[in-house]
Amino acid sequence: MGILRSDRVSGLGGANAINGSVFFGGDLETNGNYLAVGDSDDFNFGSGDFTIECWVYADALSTNNFEGIIGQWPQNGANALNSWVLEVVGRDLEFYYCYDGANIGSVVQGATMSPKQWNHVMVTRSGNTMYMFHNGGLTGSGTSVTATFNDVSADVTIGGNINSTAMWNGNISNLRIIKGRALHTTASFTPPSTRLTKTSDTVLLCCQSPGDVTQEETGKIITPKRSNSNSSFPVASRRSPDKYDGIPYSVASNASPLGTGEDHGTKFEDNTKFDTLSYLVPPGGTTAESNRGRGILFAGQSPGADSTIQYVQIQSQGNAIKFGNLSANKSAVGAVASSTRAVSAGGYTGSANINVIEYVTIASTSNATDFGDLAEPKHWVQGGGNQTRGIFAGGNADSPVGHTNTIEYITIATAGNASNFGDIARKPSTSSGSAMNSSTRAVFGGGSDPSAALYNTLEYVTIATTGDATDFGDMTDNKARYGGCSSSTRGIIGCGENPGISNVITYITIATTGNSVDFGDATQAREDVAAVSNSIRGVFVGGQTPTNVNTMDYINIATTGNAQDFGDQTILADHVSGCSDSHGGIS
Repeated sequence: MGILRSDRVSGLGGANAINGSVFFGGDLETNGNYLAVGDSDDFNFGSGDFTIECWVYADALSTNNFEGIIGQWPQNGANALNSWVLEVVGRDLEFYYCYDGANIGSVVQGATMSPKQWNHVMVTRSGNTMYMFHNGGLTGSGTSVTATFNDVSADVTIGGNINSTAMWNGNISNLRIIKGRALHTTASFTPPSTRLTKTSDTVLLCCQSPGDVTQEETGKIITPKRSNSNSSFPVASRRSPDKYDGIPYSVASNASPLGTGEDHGTKFEDNTKFDTLSYLVPPGGTTAESNRGRGILFAGQSPGADSTIQYVQIQSQGNAIKFGNLSANKSAVGAVASSTRAVSAGGYTGSANINVIEYVTIASTSNATDFGDLAEPKHWVQGGGNQTRGIFAGGNADSPVGHTNTIEYITIATAGNASNFGDIARKPSTSSGSAMNSSTRAVFGGGSDPSAALYNTLEYVTIATTGDATDFGDMTDNKARYGGCSSSTRGIIGCGENPGISNVITYITIATTGNSVDFGDATQAREDVAAVSNSIRGVFVGGQTPTNVNTMDYINIATTGNAQDFGDQTILADHVSGCSDSHGGIS
């Protein structure tokens, strides 16, 4: 999703402008601030339809605590009749409610949420059915029986509550409640890209002003409060631009209100010019193309085969985040991606090769879905391609095939089995999970032959055609188990086995042919490394030294120099395979 960029965009006429957010400096448990809106019949939904929606950004999310976005939740707490809350529980979005006549809570489940990115969330009720949406996709629904939301006699609280059990740590923007109408009940919609407005049935619209946390469009009074005390913090007591009585509580733009100045999410950067305050500007394209800049990391060994899928935001720095799981534990898969889908092919379960191909939608978080099959079970497959095609080269197949020089391809947007593309000259195994790509070429290299001798050969294919690979040049050393990534012009080869464990990074110019050239050094010598990239950065992930590590480091592709620390994987793993929605084949 977009980010709040006061230094990027402004003005009142932009169709993509959503301005203003409120930062809540909660600690996820007992301390923090919230906004209180007095009880009103407007929030007595009765048995009628309603809609609650907003944009949220979490600086942090707990794996087991509650983080409240908005709710009407009296001080006596859980299971109070007629209470409701839109919240994140253990990183899962949900709408929890207790209706008249029953004090047992019911839940409409949503998507798994991740910190450090903007998300559009919505819950609606139409008739007797509740619907939950995340970034425009329907993530859950449930029949609410004859739930009647009568007056709960409590403030509506935003960003936490007086019970101090659900404090939000992050930003909330453009929060709107509509009474008497469900905006959406279908499977998907495009989230709003303009500032939300008051309609005739809007009963709350706030968290929009870039200068006043108490601003509200329907005339209601909003009071800033502190958890545990129910004491108010009027604007007059504000001690600094980002604090009330010393507690972080601000009308922040994209930068951290604590002053770190870090960027949040995907940047909107093109030739459009605006000229005033802070606006939320999603990038262009469809909802499915949001979150560009994600690197997807499939499985690995930690120390046995693992099913974990992780992701990183390549343009920022930070630790990897859990995305979901593959259908089985496996390692050394081939990985390819378009701007919307990431695909895993083959792999080794710890006892057998497999030929399964499966995919995820990059902009969401979920478990993998079946795609089709490779022609033969194998692992240590190199994956490359562009926006349209994914190509899998080489690998280690079952006997009697063994090391294979087969190249196969898929059409990424269409599920189905892989088709024959041609052959590479080598029969490599123990190679990288990723090739180096431009929009027209995929370059494969290295690995070891059946006798375990290492190759230094580089070969390329023209992605849009079929046929055997062509000689490209040589790597600076014979190498296997490295991480390969690319911008649209340069291919990067990092770390690996040569035959000792290496920290060397080299590069090639993809449009020409020739040998690789020295680039710099990684922060740590290791092999069995994954790599992901966007048009600017390459990130090397995990590996072994020979013990498994969770190290991630990055380089700026257009320059040369040593790598810098990026963050850590969620698991200590090698044989992870990476791809991204913005690599050189599609950037």
